[in-house]
Amino acid sequence: TGSPGDDATGSAPGWKEARGTPSEEIARHLAHERRITFAEKARRLPEDRTVVFFSDHRNPVWPADHEMEAPGGRYQATRDPSRLTMADIVVFHLPQVPSWHRLPKGEHQIWIGVTMEPDGYYPWQSDPNHVATLDLLLSYHAHADVRLNYSFPGLLAQLDALCAGQRRQGCV
Repeated sequence: TGSPGDDATGSAPGWKEARGTPSEEIARHLAHERRITFAEKARRLPEDRTVVFFSDHRNPVWPADHEMEAPGGRYQATRDPSRLTMADIVVFHLPQVPSWHRLPKGEHQIWIGVTMEPDGYYPWQSDPNHVATLDLLLSYHAHADVRLNYSFPGLLAQLDALCAGQRRQGCV
């Protein structure tokens, strides 16, 4: 069986039949078909937040220790996968977590997908049914909510400022 809420086809809840290329479908979902906006979810976050960075936990190299700290940040950051269901924000390194869409997602949670890797090597990160489970996508793609490139500094405080600068409630 699929994850809770999946239909018999394995599609994410609320996902409609394809109407274009995968990239067009992802862009359409990110722009129009989310059940609740990112800003609405961000407003509901508690003042002191728990952020789980979810990647390959056998070899936890992402993010680096210094990237998990932000001066004045009101959050606790961890790489501990057992905290997934209790986290307010979950940040997935998409190339290392091909089945993130099958994990249990709380209604209160914000799920963020991050990738700088090519879809040809990691096709699951460009699957519209998988991307539909994310609240925010950070990547090099034109359809991403926040576009990244290899010069991006990667610090949580800078990410928070970037999101606020794009008229979004801070991400972190």
